[in-house]
Amino acid sequence: MLIIYYCCVDIAMKWKQKVDLFDCRNRFWYIEAATCSKDIVILMDNSGSMTGYRNTIAKLTVSNILDTLNNNDFVNVFSYSDSADEVVPCFKGMLVQVRVRTARVLVNVAEPQLMKGTHSAE
Repeated sequence: MLIIYYCCVDIAMKWKQKVDLFDCRNRFWYIEAATCSKDIVILMDNSGSMTGYRNTIAKLTVSNILDTLNNNDFVNVFSYSDSADEVVPCFKGMLVQVRVRTARVLVNVAEPQLMKGTHSAE
């Protein structure tokens, strides 16, 4: 809390001022104006090596990347074991515009995709 004292010859008075925590860099309108649109392809490894903590980190990373995108961005998520396939079949061959619903669908479908396959390294 910031406290400022105002003083004059006769009176001294305490002046309380709240700390301003507003940061426009976290606001949607600022992010839209300050960044360019992005085209992002996320490739998730769902091979047998992605167990335990690695799997958890991969899920959180994909979720956090999708949370940072806005309406000007385009994305698709692929899972990789023996071959790379879209996690949402109807998004095949294209990048989809990020909307709240699209991001939710990608996160909900991507999580079970991890740990589905096994990959033999060649």
